[in-house]
Amino acid sequence: MKLCILMWYDNNIASYADINYEINKKYCDKYGYDIIKSNERTYLDRKPHYERIPLLLKYISQYDYVIWIDADAHFYLDSPPITNVINTYNNYPFIFSGDIYRKIIFTDYEQINTGFFIVKNTDKSINFLKEWGYNNLYLKYKHGLNDQGVVTLMYDQNILNIKNISIIINYGILQHFGKEKNLININKYGLNTTPFILHYAGEKNNDELTKRSTEYLNNQVFNVPLLEKNISIRKNRKYIRFYLYRVAYFIKLWDNPLYILFIYCYNIFYNIFNTIFNNIF
Repeated sequence: MKLCILMWYDNNIASYADINYEINKKYCDKYGYDIIKSNERTYLDRKPHYERIPLLLKYISQYDYVIWIDADAHFYLDSPPITNVINTYNNYPFIFSGDIYRKIIFTDYEQINTGFFIVKNTDKSINFLKEWGYNNLYLKYKHGLNDQGVVTLMYDQNILNIKNISIIINYGILQHFGKEKNLININKYGLNTTPFILHYAGEKNNDELTKRSTEYLNNQVFNVPLLEKNISIRKNRKYIRFYLYRVAYFIKLWDNPLYILFIYCYNIFYNIFNTIFNNIF
């Protein structure tokens, strides 16, 4: 099966999107998937959210499946292959992810979160993508302000028989927003208690997104120890950890031999800092 994961983002969000791309590339390399990112604008009269449609259409003919993932989302690197899901629903041209709320408040619409979805290379898929992305009729509705609103409306009205050519997998399996206090036991598709993807949906602070993604990358890829969060010194450690990670990102030390020196110094500093504060507090 030939599969490609697609991302689109511009310089406005590159501070965290570049990190998420690196994480997603690690996941793709692990399972032999292609990954392509783009910053090319094709929709000058619409929000950047719509750029996913022409990007999907550009590459779908070259693959059996194309997968869209938002720039503020990344795979968990210990996730099983996404083909576990595809093979389960290989008769559906579209595999959508449910949103945190199953239905939009005050409506009967099924809620779809387009931060992640899977598209099979079929004529039905291509026709639906073109309708979704290029029919200006939907823009007159309030849901037309973004691509997610449009596909939700199209699903409700069963445009191009979308209800019968797609499956919506419940929120918390393909992706989650990382805000749950307790994760359920999924026990599907090779998952246990963690979905395939962490999606920072709704977070508008670029610095916060950069911090979270960098922290995950360092911890998972480079095995950088996270500073403990002892109650009495939590605030001090939090800020020190944040700025150390920021230094690592902006200098891009992981692409540089000096990264080893950085980690060595980081560990020395951490041990000294930890000892001092534990003795004081």
